[in-house]
Amino acid sequence: MSTLEFTTLFGRQQVVLFNFALNLTKDEDSARDLVQETAYKAFKYKDHYQPHTNLRAWLMTIMRNAFINDYRKRRRRQTLTDATPNNFLIDSGAELARNLGETAITMQEIQKAINDLDDWRAYPSCSTVKALNTMRLPEISIFHWERSKAASFLPGTNSRKP
Repeated sequence: MSTLEFTTLFGRQQVVLFNFALNLTKDEDSARDLVQETAYKAFKYKDHYQPHTNLRAWLMTIMRNAFINDYRKRRRRQTLTDATPNNFLIDSGAELARNLGETAITMQEIQKAINDLDDWRAYPSCSTVKALNTMRLPEISIFHWERSKAASFLPGTNSRKP
């Protein structure tokens, strides 16, 4: 059977195939995809079709098998779909988890740095405490580095560096 003859016979069956695919998938887009998959396989294996036999039954068998294979493939994947209209609701951040371990270590480091200071610098001013309460760890580190650098230029310190 030539490709032209097979194309003509297949064209006559497309409406029936679409209705059968729609019955299987319950979705027009999926039905169109299934008809396209069936057409691909039918033309790929057209040499296996025996002329003067029931073409409709042969095509519907191809379609049913393609549908079953796709169903099994999707079932193996166990795809999790979210039906919410906007997926940002999944991770909206309504609750924030605080990392108390990092906070405890930071406060221990700050306390150790304050304890290592000379007596007259050991008590930070109120503005310093307010600033430390609003800063994050990298900002606090920079603050202490700049403070120690500035303290090296104060009178009475021996470690002046230009």
